[in-house]
Amino acid sequence: MKKIDGFLKQIIDIDGSDLHVSAGNRPMIRKNGILEPTDFPYLTNSNIYELMQEVLTPAEIQKFTANADIDFVYQSRELDQRFRSNAFYQKNGISMVFRWIKREIPTLSDLGFSDAVKKLTRFHQGIVLVTGPSGCGKTTTMASLIDVINKERSLHIITVEEPVEYIHKNHNSLVIQREVGKDVDTFQTALKGALREDPDVIVIGELRDLDTISLAITAAETGHLVFSTINTNSAIQTIDRIIDSYPSEQQSQVRVMFSESLKAIISQQLIPHKDGTKMVCAYELLIGNSSVSNLIRDSKQYQIINNMHTGKKQGMQLMDSSLLDLVMSGSITLEVALARSQNPSGLEDKYKLLTQPQS
Repeated sequence: MKKIDGFLKQIIDIDGSDLHVSAGNRPMIRKNGILEPTDFPYLTNSNIYELMQEVLTPAEIQKFTANADIDFVYQSRELDQRFRSNAFYQKNGISMVFRWIKREIPTLSDLGFSDAVKKLTRFHQGIVLVTGPSGCGKTTTMASLIDVINKERSLHIITVEEPVEYIHKNHNSLVIQREVGKDVDTFQTALKGALREDPDVIVIGELRDLDTISLAITAAETGHLVFSTINTNSAIQTIDRIIDSYPSEQQSQVRVMFSESLKAIISQQLIPHKDGTKMVCAYELLIGNSSVSNLIRDSKQYQIINNMHTGKKQGMQLMDSSLLDLVMSGSITLEVALARSQNPSGLEDKYKLLTQPQS
């Protein structure tokens, strides 16, 4: 067994999520949001370099040396598992982080989403964004959405990822997965090519820059259903980030294009269950109806919150509503909810209203 597999086996044995190996420290494992040291000995920079040689090809090591950073997927034959990975330099030497990609794609219900989220898979065209901070499960949510389409519709799905994480087997759909850096040089090249490859659904691993955002909106405008992720903390912040990515002289036009293309934004965060046994998902959902479209076009995003309050019949909800539901169901404490809330005082008032004795 490779040395790295011995470390990674610990993740599987305790059902953890991430392994951190870094020069000058013990290997550490994250489980249910908590990062704890293992009993393994402290690692030197030479130890880390030996581990790197087990998981990277010579060409990848050369790329890492040139760029001081590399994203990759490690496929462990010994463990028969895949791990999304990153190697980088830090002051003591080299560090690597491995996230376990479980073989089975969880269902949207398993992740805690409502039927309104599943309905997002039935659109014919437009753009659906999954947002949230790093490590909040965006990739898993997007994989679950694509799995629904794959099983329930007969479509051509093209994914462009860096790296490919979840592997989609063909069910009713044809799923083609392309990895940037291996199957194609850049996101831009892959997306331009995808428009000529007769896709129905285009999945973009992450909207990282203006070129990728522009191509995603163009694909949505030209009759494709586009799914992607972006690192933002709310639906409104996501809209602002998309529009602000463009030069000021183009933003009026982009507002119109994006307002017409946007179908939904899921903004999520993962929170440890109060019994410490698992993570639970809190999320807000914005549906891009005509009213929301008009507000985006008129640069009145601040009014979208009102639409989300009144759009409950469509399945819309604000993050604080989701947090309050988790408190009332006993999944998380009020203190944790307030710490994650966008409007703590408002959430606390609603909680008191629901729990105070009726006179």
